[in-house]
Amino acid sequence: MSPQVRKKLEKISDQTDESLSQVVRRSVAVYEMLLAETNAGGEIVIKANDGTEKHVVLI
Repeated sequence: MSPQVRKKLEKISDQTDESLSQVVRRSVAVYEMLLAETNAGGEIVIKANDGTEKHVVLI
């Protein structure tokens, strides 16, 4: 794991008060769900509090 990735995971761990292992498990689960949805033809949209929407493209 690169130092940059580890730093990002540690930041998330600090924000959520979860272990690094738990952060990785949750990250993999979310990524798996997003891939399944996009592979099935779905879209990923993030809706902000003001109602604006951002379409997310997985690369």
